[in-house]
Amino acid sequence: MTSQLQEWLLQLQNDGLGGPKAEMPAIPRGKDHTVTLELAGDFSAAAFVMNVRLAPDAPGDPLATFNCSPGAFANGVTPVTLQLLAADQTNIPADADSTFVLDLVYEIDCTPAGGVRYTLAAGIQPVRGAVNL
Repeated sequence: MTSQLQEWLLQLQNDGLGGPKAEMPAIPRGKDHTVTLELAGDFSAAAFVMNVRLAPDAPGDPLATFNCSPGAFANGVTPVTLQLLAADQTNIPADADSTFVLDLVYEIDCTPAGGVRYTLAAGIQPVRGAVNL
């Protein structure tokens, strides 16, 4: 991990947005991937955006954009499903260092109903190699 990326992760941690330990479960290359977050509070009418890139501030379009779907608010939490289909992984590059795990960066933004968009979380998004592509 480059020192610049480590600095970004530490700043996220200081800002309460994630950091070095805010790694998401690995995306299995070439297969659908779904993660559900449980957010405290009512986010059922909020809009979410999750993108992955090679590095923070990388130019151009994100490598992949997740489908984000908030569920119904119940018992003090709102489930938010984040899904990346295999068909939407075509811009994710191959692993270049033969570790069979590619570390990308992710950011999840939230726009509450009638509110202002803000960063909910950010950190490392691994992509693991697959045998059955």
